[in-house]
Amino acid sequence: MDAYIDHSFATYNGEPDLIDWCFQKNILFMINTTGFLGYFQRVFAKGLLPVVPAISANPMIKYPASETDPPYIYDLQEIENKSKNTSSALQLSDEPISSIILIGDSGGEGPHFHWGAKQGAFLNREHGQIFFNLLLPKEEDRNSTSFRTPVRQRRDKEP
Repeated sequence: MDAYIDHSFATYNGEPDLIDWCFQKNILFMINTTGFLGYFQRVFAKGLLPVVPAISANPMIKYPASETDPPYIYDLQEIENKSKNTSSALQLSDEPISSIILIGDSGGEGPHFHWGAKQGAFLNREHGQIFFNLLLPKEEDRNSTSFRTPVRQRRDKEP
C-alpha cells in the first residue's frame, strides 16, 4: 500500500488547505468514499492529508487502529451506505445543521445525492477520485466547540 501511495498519491488542488480551513471554522469535513479505509489510514499516517474528524470508507482493507486515524470511522460496504453514514455523522454536532454540501465524483453518487436533495443539500458534482461532504453548522454556531473532535495536526513530510 505504501509503495502505491508513495508513487501515485494525488489530491484535489487545495484540498489539504480546505480541510484545515474547515477545521478552523468549526466545519466538519467528512470523507465518504467507496475506497479502502486502509488507503486513507496510510495517507493520514504519512501526513499527506490532515486527519479529518470523520471518514466513511470500505473496511475490506484496513489496518489496526492508529493515533492518526480519524476519530469517527463508518463502514461503507455499498454506495447506499453513504447517505446512512452522512446521516450518522450529522449526529456529531449538538447544534442543528443548517446546510450540507455534497461534492461528488462519479455516477455512483446517485443514492447519496438523492438523500441530500431530500435534506435540502446544495449538490455539486465534480470529476475526481474521492467523494466529500461538508457538514455546516449554523453560522452563529460555528464558533462553538461541538464539532471539535480530537483532530491531530498534519505532520510535515520528511525530506
